[in-house]
Amino acid sequence: MKKRDQLTARQQSTFIIAPFGIQLSQCPTVDELKALRHLSALKELTLLRELPLSYGSIYYLNNITSLKVRFNTVVLIPRMNHLKHLEILENPNEKSQFTDIRVGTICKLKNLESFVVRFPNPRLPPEYFEKLSVLSKLTELEISTDSSNDWEKAKSISTFSQLTKLNIQCSKNINMIITSVGSLSNLTYLNASQCNISSVNLKFLQLFKLTKLDLSKNNIGGDGMKVIALLTNLKYLNLQDCNITNDCITHLTSLTKLVHLNVGDNYIGNEGLFLISSLRNLTYLSVERGTGRRFNERQVDIANQGMEINHQGIAHLTNLHNLRHLDFSGKPICDKGIEFIGKLNSIEILNVSRCNCSGDIESLQKSPHLINLNIVGNPIGDKGAEILSRMTLEELNARNCGISYDGVKLIGNSKIKTAFLQNNPGMRKNNDDITKFKNIVSKKDHSWE
Repeated sequence: MKKRDQLTARQQSTFIIAPFGIQLSQCPTVDELKALRHLSALKELTLLRELPLSYGSIYYLNNITSLKVRFNTVVLIPRMNHLKHLEILENPNEKSQFTDIRVGTICKLKNLESFVVRFPNPRLPPEYFEKLSVLSKLTELEISTDSSNDWEKAKSISTFSQLTKLNIQCSKNINMIITSVGSLSNLTYLNASQCNISSVNLKFLQLFKLTKLDLSKNNIGGDGMKVIALLTNLKYLNLQDCNITNDCITHLTSLTKLVHLNVGDNYIGNEGLFLISSLRNLTYLSVERGTGRRFNERQVDIANQGMEINHQGIAHLTNLHNLRHLDFSGKPICDKGIEFIGKLNSIEILNVSRCNCSGDIESLQKSPHLINLNIVGNPIGDKGAEILSRMTLEELNARNCGISYDGVKLIGNSKIKTAFLQNNPGMRKNNDDITKFKNIVSKKDHSWE
């Protein structure tokens, strides 16, 4: 790709050159777009602004293989014959809808392998599934679709028989669509998160090639887990907030290839951890309880029976020698639980935020590979800060931990590369006193929230 100094001053302000492509932050002129055809190595292009329809077909960008555009720009790309990846960027306020013209334009992209429509808008009505099936090379599809009471329209998603990756969002009448998804036998990846799926319609998902499955925020329950247990090639499984209990975990023990498991926001306790400990290939495990989950009175009673996780449950995980990432956030494991986590020698990333831990966290120093620690919302104070300052961490998040300025200084002078210490008493000092510590992020950061 040509260097920035070969572009005009106007192009330099419009184009953002990335390692493998160009991003246009402003609306370019026709001449500026045509200038891009001289960049023979250019394969990826992002248009953050709508192009006026008066520009006509942007046929001169025929070498582009990956394109990200706003919705209305789609009609300008029918002659981009080498395009393999098309992504329509998210615009929540956009009212545009798919039409025969827009879908017809996409159908002309015969080499298209990946088609992504960022949620939540625009939605792709089920009647267009069959039309898009002419894209015989399409293997990845990410869409948000309308509900449909028409069975013929809904089942037309089965025409994408060559798909290997599907990410679908449909909040109503998913039953018809999910039944048809069950016929896509080549799928290796399926994301149907928050689609109102129940165990009744899950029985149609006999997709035995699946290696990655995300069914989070659906009412799966025990019967649904029996279906999932048959998908023995799974390596990644997300069942967060799926109304599953310790007994349901029994069905997961057949999934011996699992390396990533998320069962957070469910009714999982020590018994569940014992069953999970048989999955010896796990590298990621989350049993967190999120701050947004709400239980009614009856659910709270259920939650208090078997949801408790303490040091006895954590002790079962010592058999998981490949475990790298562990998330217990929101679970009151207390200091005794931290003590047993220190015995998990393979842990690299640990989240124990809001776990009722005090400053007695010395055992964390015994984790030789720990480089990323989230201990937000635990009253560890300066005692805990002194222990943390002796650790060699890439990143520490210790917001709202009752750390005074003395504790802040200890962390600021430590070998910790990046520390987030917002909402601690010690951070209220003069900003100049804080900024002298180069490893402490002084401004509010939301990346951990």
